[in-house]
Amino acid sequence: MTSPAPPDRRGLGRRASLGVTDQVLSSLTNFALNILVVATVSTDAYGTFALVFALYIVARGVIQALVAQPLLVRHTEPDRLVGDERGPARVYSLALGSSIGVGLVGTVLLAGGSLLGTGDLRASLLVLAAVLPGLMLQEVQRGVYFAQGRPAGALVIDGAWAVAQLALVGGLLAAGHQEVQWLILAWGISGTISAVLAVGVERLAIRLRGALGWMLGVRDLSIPFFGEIMTLRLSTQGVVFVLAGVGGLGAVGAFRSAQVLFSPLNVLLQAVPMVGIPEGVRLLQRDPLGFRRLMVVAGAAITFAFALWCAVVLLLPDAVGERLLGDSWSAAAGILPESSIFYVATAAGLGALIALRALQAARASFAARATGSAVGLLLGSVGAASSGASGAAWGLGAGAIVGSALLWLALARRRGGVAGHVPR
Repeated sequence: MTSPAPPDRRGLGRRASLGVTDQVLSSLTNFALNILVVATVSTDAYGTFALVFALYIVARGVIQALVAQPLLVRHTEPDRLVGDERGPARVYSLALGSSIGVGLVGTVLLAGGSLLGTGDLRASLLVLAAVLPGLMLQEVQRGVYFAQGRPAGALVIDGAWAVAQLALVGGLLAAGHQEVQWLILAWGISGTISAVLAVGVERLAIRLRGALGWMLGVRDLSIPFFGEIMTLRLSTQGVVFVLAGVGGLGAVGAFRSAQVLFSPLNVLLQAVPMVGIPEGVRLLQRDPLGFRRLMVVAGAAITFAFALWCAVVLLLPDAVGERLLGDSWSAAAGILPESSIFYVATAAGLGALIALRALQAARASFAARATGSAVGLLLGSVGAASSGASGAAWGLGAGAIVGSALLWLALARRRGGVAGHVPR
């Protein structure tokens, strides 16, 4: 049996730096959009936008769980894709077709949900329903680039989205159009344009026929991944509902306003695996003995980056905070330390999560994250009932600590599996 190929550290460094740059661009673009909207529209209008954008984040998590992450885990190529239709290109085409299918299901659900709303909320939900398939295509196309070892491609399409968003959203605001539904439409069309351009340039077919079969073929990964996403969302949203019931809309407003300042980290929590999973798979193929050490180093680097952003947020002067959040700053400032704990603790588990993804240990990661989510829901609800927004943030932070600790424990139990891994 041949020995594993030595790791391509220069290539790893280049891909990682480009991937991190892409994630920073994606995070800052979404952060800028949220800040621009919250500073421009009324409080009620921003509430509508925040709800619709939160639904997009949920949909993004679903498409990553069902399509993008299984693609990265099982179909990452150690070398650059040649473009052979009989090989990986066909899988990528099926994944792109799956993204359209999942997006269309989301469209139907959003259109149905819009019937429960009125006015701007109904219009905004219908707009998101219209652009969702294109946004899901954009997300999976990014995954294709990372699976191919071409993060520069993801950087280009995210850059194209940022430029188009600046032009369309900026043009609307300059023309005096501040209606939330039009801003969402401009943002969604921008993402769709970047996805369609990328698919056209790469000349990858979007295969709808066979897409469902491909998704069923990776269900041993996608179902636990989907379970993780849903339990994480249930934990956070459940605490918010309890907070609304016992503390009122003011407490929810303080909680959500504080989260605006951490919105780049929310995006990174979903985006980092897009970079980390394919590189973890490549590392496991080439250097299984060094795999664990580099996952620990990567996890420490991610945690440090999150802690650094949290420190910046905690040190914001009141004048800057008021400029960013307006009247919401005074309420949000009081719970920033508690909110920081959640993000740093969650980041502390990302290295172990990426390692478990590379090892295809889907059930182990699901058990760890679901347990942490349950703890967060329980303690966050108790905290919300006793101490309002501050208690809710403390409880969710405790759940994140438990979840991250269990991820590393699950990885430690697979020591033999890592050492004995044979590259595929």
